[in-house]
Amino acid sequence: MGARSGNGAILGSFEAYLLLRGMRTLFPRVERACRSAQRIAEALAGHPRILEVPFPGLPSHPGHAVATRQMSGGFGGMLGPEAPANAGSSGPTKMQELAGNGPPPSTAASPASTNQNWPPPALGARPAIAVQGGIR
Repeated sequence: MGARSGNGAILGSFEAYLLLRGMRTLFPRVERACRSAQRIAEALAGHPRILEVPFPGLPSHPGHAVATRQMSGGFGGMLGPEAPANAGSSGPTKMQELAGNGPPPSTAASPASTNQNWPPPALGARPAIAVQGGIR
């Protein structure tokens, strides 16, 4: 039995090259994502049409002290700002447009407009802990 059939799957040379190339740039990409998320969170936190910005890098976040002790390279690149549904406009908000028409790598989503099954009919009204009707 040869090494290939006895040791399991082996990457092809091109796939190995892509993996190595991605690993070489991983740290700078994550660092930049963390910096960008921090700047965006700070800008959104002061915006009058944003209800909440749950981001551990903001001093107003309940877990900020713990995150400061535990996270040495930044606070992550994930943001979940909450804005009221349609935020006072008659048409879709910019985030709704982004969520609906964003490119495939986009993770912007509007739960109120993307999940037709929430709340389930059996629950009746929306539970108190559910995401509000806005964009998250």
